[in-house]
Amino acid sequence: MEKYKHQYHISTARLDGWDYGSDGAYFVTVCTKNKACYT
Repeated sequence: MEKYKHQYHISTARLDGWDYGSDGAYFVTVCTKNKACYT
């Protein structure tokens, strides 16, 4: 059973042709509930 049944599916933000398995610097964005800060 699927929980959200594709309701929250968004298209990929990945760049075509880029090898994301290779070494490199990446930016990661994390959203938290109520803007809670985790350190």
